[in-house]
Amino acid sequence: MRYVICTLIFAMLFGNISAQNVGISDVVFTPQSMLHIYSTSAGGSLLQMGNSSSSSTGFQVYMTNGADFDLINRQNGYLAFHTNNSERMKITSSGYIGIGTSAPTARLNVDGTVRLQNLAAPAGETTALVIDASGNVKSRTLNNIAFNGYTETDPAAWKLTGNAGTVDGTNFLGTTDNVPLTFRVNNIQAGRIMSTGATFLGFQAGFNNTATSNTGIGYQSLMANTSGIANSAVGYNSLISNTTGQYNSAFGYSALKDNTTGSGNIGIGAFALYKNTSGGQNIAIGSQSNIDNLTGNSNVSIGYYSMQENTIGSYNTVAGSYGLYYNSSGDKNNVLGSQALMYNTSGAFNNAIGYKAAYHNTTGYSNIAIGTEALFTNTTISNTVAIGDSALFNNTSGTRNCAIGSKTLFSNTSGWSNIAVGYQSLYGNTTGINNVAVGESALRNNTTGMSNIAIGSSALHSNISGDYNIAIGFNALKDNTGYDNVAIGLEALQNNTTGTYNVGLGSMVLMNNLVGSGNTALGYFSLLTNTASNNTGVGCLTFRYNTTGSNNVAVGSNSMVNNASGSGNTAIGYYSLNNSQTGSLNTAVGYYAGYTSNIFSQCTFIGASNYIAADRTNVSSLGYGVTTAQCTANNQVLLGNTAVTQIRAQVGSITTYSDARFKSDVKNDVHGLDFIMKLNPVTFSENPEILHRIWGTPDSVLSMIDHDQIKSTRFIGFMAQDVEKAMIDCGWSDFPGIDIPQNSSQVYSLRYGDFIVPLVKSVQEQQLKIESQEKVISGQQTVIEQQQAAINELLRRVEALEKASE
Repeated sequence: MRYVICTLIFAMLFGNISAQNVGISDVVFTPQSMLHIYSTSAGGSLLQMGNSSSSSTGFQVYMTNGADFDLINRQNGYLAFHTNNSERMKITSSGYIGIGTSAPTARLNVDGTVRLQNLAAPAGETTALVIDASGNVKSRTLNNIAFNGYTETDPAAWKLTGNAGTVDGTNFLGTTDNVPLTFRVNNIQAGRIMSTGATFLGFQAGFNNTATSNTGIGYQSLMANTSGIANSAVGYNSLISNTTGQYNSAFGYSALKDNTTGSGNIGIGAFALYKNTSGGQNIAIGSQSNIDNLTGNSNVSIGYYSMQENTIGSYNTVAGSYGLYYNSSGDKNNVLGSQALMYNTSGAFNNAIGYKAAYHNTTGYSNIAIGTEALFTNTTISNTVAIGDSALFNNTSGTRNCAIGSKTLFSNTSGWSNIAVGYQSLYGNTTGINNVAVGESALRNNTTGMSNIAIGSSALHSNISGDYNIAIGFNALKDNTGYDNVAIGLEALQNNTTGTYNVGLGSMVLMNNLVGSGNTALGYFSLLTNTASNNTGVGCLTFRYNTTGSNNVAVGSNSMVNNASGSGNTAIGYYSLNNSQTGSLNTAVGYYAGYTSNIFSQCTFIGASNYIAADRTNVSSLGYGVTTAQCTANNQVLLGNTAVTQIRAQVGSITTYSDARFKSDVKNDVHGLDFIMKLNPVTFSENPEILHRIWGTPDSVLSMIDHDQIKSTRFIGFMAQDVEKAMIDCGWSDFPGIDIPQNSSQVYSLRYGDFIVPLVKSVQEQQLKIESQEKVISGQQTVIEQQQAAINELLRRVEALEKASE
């Protein structure tokens, strides 16, 4: 036997036995495998290896040196283990181990009972082994384990992490009878769901509840409730003291904690409506909102600490942290904004919207504050309106003010009955009263001025103490400090400082007026640069460039546009006296009347296009289209244009002042018959168009005058040249009845009235001649009579002789 073993070992070590089967047996046989051990005896081991001399039955491999032992099947086959000639275990070529089964389908497949003893999970372990419906062992977390026959895929299983695939109306967690579903912690009620509509979840939540339709979630929520119905409490100690109060909703730590009988309240937030006992219909949203409310009703408070100290105040509405914080008894206030009406205690009917709006108000009532820090300083004043950030910020005692816009009436302290609308309007007002400012920075710097009206951005901006001003328009009366001014229009009276009693209506009217007073400007740019007083301009650009001229009146677009220093002028009509600059005491009425750029003084132009293109003094011109050439000198009166055929009036005489008391150097040198007898009266027709050609009248002007009638009219009179010759011939060089032209553009003209005096003189001279002749005739008549008497005497004597001779 030793020989056989040695031979086997030798073969295994050196591999010299090849291609032959080796057999080990107590008899001779033919080996059927590479190594075939065969025994005919019934006991003992077929193969025993180790250091024991005793034998054992079966197959025994005993390694004494602790070396690894591999049992290998290198082919695609299995390892099977049998006892009592029956397979007990098999390892498949896939590595599956089967115990009690020859066809394992898992790494370890046991068909039969399994017993585990002394099996314990490590501390803190959150998983466990479970067996599914197919017998598979799986590792699952403790909140995902099926019990009592339910598997992890069964929708009816209760899982700690929630289920999927449940069937609504079929799967449920609860009871199947009318007994409430109760949860306990430390064997004390910590949750209860009742078929009466009451639901509680939380330690001692709804502990004493007997009523229906209540919901309490949270530690001791609705704990004391007995008969109160339709309450909802979510949060630690929420509605804990409620007994009979109904229709309350409390969400938050200790919300509505002390409420007992109050009903219809809503408290959302930690300590919301904390001390409320019997107050009803209150809504508090926010941590500690309306925390001190006891019996106040119908309040709405939203925001951290809103209405914190309210006790009995009712019908208040607050949205914003610290809003109405100190309010205790004030009613019917409306607040929107953090810290708005924060210090209000008993003030009622106030409306505050915005951060710190009406912040210091305590007892003031019927105020409206909208905007950050609007009515910030106000404490006790009532009936005030402030809309806009910091509007009426410093107001303390001013009443009945209305401020709309950022920082409107910002500095106002005691001024009352003011209205400010627009950014910083009436910003600096302190004690001024009865002012109206509408527009950005309107009346911005006003402090004590009263009864002013400013409408428009920066209107009356710099007014400080001026009173009774009205400014409407951007920058109207912007720099004003005067009083009783009216400015309506863009930048009207913008630079006025101390000027008073001015009226400006129109864009930029009286814009640069500084100290001028009593001016009236109506129309775009009217009196734009004026600094003087008592001017009236009505119409676009009237007095556009006037500076120091005063006591002027201009009515009509572009009338007296260029007047600078002229005073006492009156211009009515489009472009009337348009270019007059320094002339004074002129009157022009009509379209383009006196419009030329000449210096006129004491002149009157009445009629459209009635103008003279020459410097003139004391000229009066009446009629349409009276032109320059018709006026040859100062101190003339012109009646009508060259188309006039008649001058008609009730009376025909012109009264001339002729008092001897104001005449001097009187001479008796008027020519009479010697002049008159040289005149040549004629009839004639006129063509004024030729006259205008001599004058050089523009065709544009001439075309506007209708000469048809005068061309067909016959006139009676003299030829001026004949009059000039008669004057020269008789030596009367200064005869005033003729105007002799000084150049080729002038024409002769006659003053027929001046012919009366030489006519009178000639009559006088003729009368003297007549009287002299009468004396001669009278003497001759006497002689004749004497001679007739002598003749008659001779005749008598002859007759007597004849009779005697008979």
